[in-house]
Amino acid sequence: MNRRQTLGLLALVSMSGPALSQTASRVPVPEAERNHALRTLQAGSASLETSRVAISKGTAAGIKRFAQAESAEQQTLAQVLKARLGVDDNDKVAMPAEGKAGIDRLHDIKTGPDFDKAYVAVQIEGHRDLLQIQEDYLAIGKDAMSSAIARLARGHIREHLTVLEILQNDLAG
Repeated sequence: MNRRQTLGLLALVSMSGPALSQTASRVPVPEAERNHALRTLQAGSASLETSRVAISKGTAAGIKRFAQAESAEQQTLAQVLKARLGVDDNDKVAMPAEGKAGIDRLHDIKTGPDFDKAYVAVQIEGHRDLLQIQEDYLAIGKDAMSSAIARLARGHIREHLTVLEILQNDLAG
């Protein structure tokens, strides 16, 4: 994980979380920004849940480390986005059908190398979707806060895709 990006995200969360929550509850979030936050939350919830499965079923050390980091990061990003939308941190977000299908596939695979390979494949697919969501928003977004969140997320997603490709190559070898 890039230290500057991580510190930037943490600073954003710590400095603006309460202020965002208070402001967002009084000022409606424009449609493009709301759509970006909701799409990111939905795709992120799938990544979070598949990572939770991998924490318990993953066998390779790199898989477990990635799953733990991904789980923590998705929880933090969800807090930021929910604060941006002015919704309660405990509110659930509907998961897309593809995300549910990925979770079901992972539950059906026994612990072992096949599980590890399937988890990486599901994460690559999910991260590509998350990256496209950020790119879509950045092409049209005008809100400074939402754009900053999308740029931070995009950097992490790109980095995760690189790590996932390395894990995939290690598992294939």
